[in-house]
Amino acid sequence: MEIGEGFVLIGEQERQGPTQLAKAEPGRGVVVEQVLFAEVEPWQKGDAVGELHALCTRTHGDQALCQVVLRFGDGDTMTAAGVLPVGDPSFGEGSLTVTGGTGGLRRVQGELVVEVTNPKRWIMIP
Repeated sequence: MEIGEGFVLIGEQERQGPTQLAKAEPGRGVVVEQVLFAEVEPWQKGDAVGELHALCTRTHGDQALCQVVLRFGDGDTMTAAGVLPVGDPSFGEGSLTVTGGTGGLRRVQGELVVEVTNPKRWIMIP
């Protein structure tokens, strides 16, 4: 997977468990999974390109500490972590620090911004 300026993904078909992040008690971790699609026009999805797997732990004050893995169809992965606001039903808009990657993404650096309009929109800022 190649990631450059303006790299945008659409995340849909979200699954959460064992409960929704918005309903979780502080200290409780919630798994969030999405199917990732290439964005062809703003907020319009194209082909499926991978999956997002996240573990978000609810903190006090309506925040969540999130560790995110984006896994692409070619086997490459990108990881990101940080604090996001708790939204309804999962996390809200914010940004995460890209912490690494594998395969063709092993040198990736930058910021992963999430926009929430339903679906979620993931924007890579190198």
